[in-house]
Order: sequence, then structure tokens, then C-alpha cells
Amino acid sequence: MLKPTSLLIVTICGARFLPAQEPSPGYPKWEGFGGYSSVITTYVTVSLPSVNGYGTSDLDSTRGFETAVIRNYKRYFGIKGDFSAHYGRYRDMDEVPCSHATCSTTTQEIQSHTRLYEFLAGPEVKWRNHTRFAPFANALLGVAHASATLSSFGPAIDFSGLETQTGFATVLGGGIDVRLVKRASLRLAVNHDNIYGGKNFNGFSERLDALRMTVGILFH
Repeated sequence: MLKPTSLLIVTICGARFLPAQEPSPGYPKWEGFGGYSSVITTYVTVSLPSVNGYGTSDLDSTRGFETAVIRNYKRYFGIKGDFSAHYGRYRDMDEVPCSHATCSTTTQEIQSHTRLYEFLAGPEVKWRNHTRFAPFANALLGVAHASATLSSFGPAIDFSGLETQTGFATVLGGGIDVRLVKRASLRLAVNHDNIYGGKNFNGFSERLDALRMTVGILFH
């Protein structure tokens, strides 16, 4: 039987040949986000089959959701993959141009339904510190697909039209993460969306500027 002193020497010598344990990086390698999102825009235009007119639908806000996966490579730097979907509905009495040159513009009900999908990726920089609050900023690039349906049925015109377009999108912004528990934080974010679809992108002229506000839970 080995004496205690001999056993201690064997243990110490054997430990030298064991593989070294990789130290904890001090930050999560992966993070996932899901939350409620709202995009504030201005209006959408869909051509109506009239002599001198078109239909315009106000879109004060479209609501939806946003999800993201973040792969952190450094304490303060990671790459984010982001998907969002937003939907808007509008129904009101608006002016509609008459389909005949001899009659004047009249007022009747207009309904619209919009959809906006964005697939984005890019760097995220986060200031990790010893407090519960961690500010972050991101710059994302990707693709946006949008569609708008506009319909109006009445004495002036019976019309239902759909416009769709896929274009290039950029998102710049940031926010703050507030740690709730060890593995979850509340994320508040504000981003500025630029969507380029060329002429008549979803009825918008060349570019859509939108402000996106998001609130949700970040898991890490």
C-alpha cells in the first residue's frame, strides 16, 4: 500500500500530464433574442386604375416580432443574425380619384394590408461590465421583402391591387440589456431601417426610412 506521502507525490506528478482546462471566457459564446417589435413609417402608395390618380394609405405603425442569434467571438464583439416580420392594417374613409375623366374625386372606404420581412446579419458591439446594464450597438445588412394590398369598393371605383418588392436593407442602431437573472436580460433597442428597392419599392419612392423599436428577452 502506498504511504500518504508517496500517494501525494504520484498525484502531483500525474496532474502535470492531464490536459489543461480551458478557462471560462467571461462572456456567453451564444445568445438568443425574441421580442415584440414596431416599425414606424409614413405611407404606402398603390396605383389605382384611374385617369389622373393613385391611392395612398397611411401607415403610422406596423407591429410584429423580431428574433436574433448572436455568436460572441470576443468579450465586446459578436456577429448577429436577425429576422423580423411586421404587419400593418389600415381602414378609413379617404379621397379616391374617380375612374372617369368627367367625374370628380370622391370619398369612400380604403383598406390596406402591409407585410415587411427582413433577413439581416452584421456585427454587434456590447460594453459588458460589472453592472446589470450593458449598452450595445449594431450595424446590419441584408434583404427585405415587402408587400402592400390596397382595396376600395364604392361609387367612385372598385379596385384591389397588390405590390411586392424585394430589396437591399441596412439597419443601424443599438440599445441596452438589463440583466434580470443570470441567464436572461431585458433588451430595449431602437434601430433606423433603410430599405432600398428601386423604383416603386412597395409603393415607396426608391427608399423607405423607418424607425424600429423592439423590446424582448435576451437569453445567454
